Amino acid sequence: MGDIFFKLFNMSITAGWLILAVLCVRFLFRKMPKWMNCLLWGVVALRLLMPFSVESAFSLQPSSEPMKSSVVVEGVVTPYVPAVDSRLPFIENTVNPLLRDAFAYDRTDSVAPMQLFTHIAGVVWLGGMIVLLLLALISIVRLILLVREAVCYREHVYLCDAVKTPFIMGVIRPGIYLPSTLSEGEINYILAHEEAHLKRFDHLWKPIGYLILCVYWFQPLCWIAYMLMCKDIELACDEKVIKDMSFEDKKNYSKVLLSCATQRRFVMRCPLAFGEVGVKERVKSVLNYKKPGFWAVVLAVMFCAVFAVCFLTNPATSVDEQLAAYIDCQIASHYQTDETLGNFSCLDWQMIGKEKNGNQTTLYLWVMYEEFSKAPELKVETSAHALTSITVERENESYDLVEYWEPEDGSSYMDSIKKKLPMRLWNKAIRSENCYEKQAQALEELAKAHYENIAPLSLNDVIMLSQKGYDLTWADFEQYDYVETGSGLYIRVYKINQQYELWIGGSGPDCAPMYIYLCLADDRDTRIDIRDGGVTEFLSAILAL
Repeated sequence: MGDIFFKLFNMSITAGWLILAVLCVRFLFRKMPKWMNCLLWGVVALRLLMPFSVESAFSLQPSSEPMKSSVVVEGVVTPYVPAVDSRLPFIENTVNPLLRDAFAYDRTDSVAPMQLFTHIAGVVWLGGMIVLLLLALISIVRLILLVREAVCYREHVYLCDAVKTPFIMGVIRPGIYLPSTLSEGEINYILAHEEAHLKRFDHLWKPIGYLILCVYWFQPLCWIAYMLMCKDIELACDEKVIKDMSFEDKKNYSKVLLSCATQRRFVMRCPLAFGEVGVKERVKSVLNYKKPGFWAVVLAVMFCAVFAVCFLTNPATSVDEQLAAYIDCQIASHYQTDETLGNFSCLDWQMIGKEKNGNQTTLYLWVMYEEFSKAPELKVETSAHALTSITVERENESYDLVEYWEPEDGSSYMDSIKKKLPMRLWNKAIRSENCYEKQAQALEELAKAHYENIAPLSLNDVIMLSQKGYDLTWADFEQYDYVETGSGLYIRVYKINQQYELWIGGSGPDCAPMYIYLCLADDRDTRIDIRDGGVTEFLSAILAL
């Protein structure tokens, strides 16, 4: 339960930044169409519901994982010790030491303070969610009992003496419930409003919003978001109803709105009530409403799309192709020295963090590399991964290397990490488990590519090679595909086609071959040592049979 709560806590923080952004947008663009506000709250809901998020260079989120459950202390990963990852050094350097001291524990202890805290928090969270759901259920049951004697006015519209204000109740088959004291004129205005709710599916969105609130009840910004969403739903519905009304009709609509106004009920009441929230603001909005122009609507939609991209995505941990290619070159040149055995291959590099300062960009990487030889067979000489920091500066359309950094103190490089890397990256800087799997996978691909580039031996090749006679060596056949066999002797078999094979036998590649036979695949006694010549005659004789 504690792990679930910790995951939700992180999601609530990233959504909290989005909620604050929506609040700013609502304040700065108060004349924006109200349905736009509803769309923005939909973006918030999507962020709260998404257990994952894609990366984007346009993301304005400070971090994809604001609170981590482990840190690095003296070169050792210490689980159950929280740390803030905000991309804001002054926050991390202030808060993280306090968290580390508050949740420090001895590894001999049976339970870490962080484990105990998240477990208790998880239980409290679950209890609070159940209470809110029960309160909503009680509220709905009370309303059902209240309207049990309602009389059908027309399809899905009911009149009831016990109802004090109009509202919609129900999800699958929603019904509109009206006080029986309303006049015919008032009913027409109210029904126009409630029908607009149904067309906009508000009877679905509000319960969904409430269920999300039940899950994230511990996040104060979610309460603010839910209450403002309820208000914006009503404002958007009012706009939909009055967009083609005359000013006189707008005044009458406002009078009905005031007459049906009810006291602000507790926010967990799920049904859509006509006069429940923000009546004063709604009346002002109705009387001052001006229909937005076409281009204003287009710009508003574009703004929503950009807003969603900026806050639904997480900070990018990738780089553009030009910079990636430049980094590849720098890594290769760093390792490609006279001491490199055989060949060098940078199998992969994994970025654990990135910082930008003006024209300079610093990448913190795990670099995975192999040093290998191909002769006499593909063989890995060295395989390793190294923590690396590369700082480059962009000049016009190219990059220049500013610094290539590796830890100075070998395997015990915690001191170097502390001096070089931001605190938020300390944990990632010593967690290299993923490197082993990537190294094995990359080596397999390297071997596959090596063998795929080796061509099979052809009869033309045999004829050309036979001209060297007894000067032929094992190395002359190295570029061709073969399999090893034999007992006592070192033998290579080169499959030419379905009919012919070439066999080379001897003590090994360091000695001259004992024989180099071209033979029939199904009759190896029919053969010729190509060093003696006569290959063309041998092939002609086989064809004549």
